[in-house]
Amino acid sequence: FYGAPWHADVWNSLLHGVQTGETPIVHATGQSVFEYFMSHHEQFALFDRAMTSFSVAEADAVVAGYDFSGISRLVDVGGGHGYLLGSVLQKYPALRGVLFDLPPVVDGAHALLDRFGVADRCELVAGDFFQSVPVGGDAYLLKNIIHDFADEPAAAILRSIRRAMRPNARLLIVQEVLPAGNAPSPGKLLDMHMLLIGGRERNQADYRALLESAGFQLARIVQLPAPLHVIEAVPA
Repeated sequence: FYGAPWHADVWNSLLHGVQTGETPIVHATGQSVFEYFMSHHEQFALFDRAMTSFSVAEADAVVAGYDFSGISRLVDVGGGHGYLLGSVLQKYPALRGVLFDLPPVVDGAHALLDRFGVADRCELVAGDFFQSVPVGGDAYLLKNIIHDFADEPAAAILRSIRRAMRPNARLLIVQEVLPAGNAPSPGKLLDMHMLLIGGRERNQADYRALLESAGFQLARIVQLPAPLHVIEAVPA
C-alpha cells in the first residue's frame, strides 16, 4: 500500500500542500482520498488489506490494555473487516458486537469473523458514519478513523455517534495521543502522512476540544502496550 505509485505522487505534493494549504492528494490525483478509492477499486481493496494488517499488529495491544468487561454491546464504527472487533469478542465471550462500515467493506468481513469463531455474536451493518450509526451500543469504538479527517468532518462523525448513544454509553477512540513540544513520537511521522490526505494526529488538548465540540466530555486516556491510546469519552 505504501509502495504504490500513487502514494509516491502524493508525497511529492507535500511541499505544494505546505505552501498553499491544498491537500496534497487532491493536488496529485484531483480527488480526495476516499473519492480516489471509490474510483480505483484495486487500490481500495489494497487499502482494506493494509488496514487489516494494522489491526493484526495493534489488536493484541488493545485487548491487553483496555478492560471491555461491563460492555454488553460494542459497536465498531469503521471497523473494516472486523479484526479488532473479532479479537475483543474472542476474549470476552459474553460480549456481542456490531461491525459498521461501508457496504463493500462489510461484505468482506464474513470469513474473518468466522475464523475468529465469533460470527454468531457479531451483527454486520453497512452505512455511512457521517449520516448515522447503529443505535443501542454500550460503547462505540473508533480505531484509526478520526485521524483521517480535519476537525470539522471528524466532529461530524462524533456527532453522528452522539445521536445514537444512550446517556450511559461511552466512546472509545483508539489512536495515538501526541506528546507536547518536541518529544519524539512515532505519531509525529504519522501526522505528516495524515497531512497528505487532509487528516491529522492530535494531542490531549486537541482531543478534549474536538470531543467537546461534538457533545462529549473527555473521561480518561489509557496508554496501551504499543504507541496507541484509548481516549475514553462520555456524553456531556
